[in-house]
Amino acid sequence: NLGYPPGMKRDRLSTVNTLISHGIITVIRTDDPAHLPDVTRALHAGGLRIVELTMTIPDVLEALPELAAEWGRDCLFGMG
Repeated sequence: NLGYPPGMKRDRLSTVNTLISHGIITVIRTDDPAHLPDVTRALHAGGLRIVELTMTIPDVLEALPELAAEWGRDCLFGMG
């Protein structure tokens, strides 16, 4: 758990501190956005909490809200 209450907006400093403290940013790149929930679940189970989704994933902007709703307290998502 990253310690964020549901619906809390993260400020820039807390985001940077989270990135520094975790030290690893995972990058997901896939041709099928249906894989994202399972991949995120596996990363979370392995202790990885910082996730970047590449903009090459089809319909990734539509997939992000679903992921954030399920994992938003425990994972920090970015787009690139």
